[in-house]
Amino acid sequence: MGSYAYNSSAFGVNSPYYPGLSNFNPASNLSLGSTTGTSTIPSTPNDSFIRSTSSASSVKTPSDSKTPDFKMTQFSQLSMQNLQANGCGNVKGVVFDVDDTLSKYKLSGSQRSIPRELKAQLKELQDNGVQLGIVSNNPDDKLVQQFKKELAADGIQMASVSNAQKPGTKGLREMQKQMGNIPDDQMLMIGDNPNTDIASGNKAGFKTAQVDWFGNNGLHKDMMKWGDKGLSLKQSLFGGHSDQPVYSPAIAVGA
Repeated sequence: MGSYAYNSSAFGVNSPYYPGLSNFNPASNLSLGSTTGTSTIPSTPNDSFIRSTSSASSVKTPSDSKTPDFKMTQFSQLSMQNLQANGCGNVKGVVFDVDDTLSKYKLSGSQRSIPRELKAQLKELQDNGVQLGIVSNNPDDKLVQQFKKELAADGIQMASVSNAQKPGTKGLREMQKQMGNIPDDQMLMIGDNPNTDIASGNKAGFKTAQVDWFGNNGLHKDMMKWGDKGLSLKQSLFGGHSDQPVYSPAIAVGA
């Protein structure tokens, strides 16, 4: 690789503040903080510069805020091979929603479980060094703890965050810390709801995948159809940022 002229006090070409800088043509003799021809590289970290060096396919515009990077309709698609085929070969952390993602939505939390086929895919991810987590909007995490216990019995470890406040990024950032601060582009958010799961993942800079492997229907599907206005209504009805009714012994958990 050709040499670059840069001040020793400035960030080097391998600095994380300048991803993609090493892709510049050495023949252009660019130097940090200077202009050569029509190219200018700032001498201090700059968000707009960082965005400009990212590939177009990895940067979503505001209109794409609810658009996933890819979709899955079968449990078998949650394989390392399929993730690699969809640009997620470098993923080190995978975060899951609960309702119609880990388990089919039902009005009775006690009747819910994670399908055996899905557990097999989770185990494969874990065996390949991928950390797993649950990020739920529900402030009461009884169902999440139920699922964690169920998964642990099969040797699958899950971190968890409740009251995540999706479509905000609060819960995702907490999960990221639990996973050892895995970089954004090595995180994958998986969920069924574009208004909460996909929107929060995109906002956080994670890769995103929307699933429909439970054939979303009934109450949960109707809630999703409400969109952003419905989400605000549900928050006022059920409290906090939950996109489902809050857990009680007779009512399902929203996650």
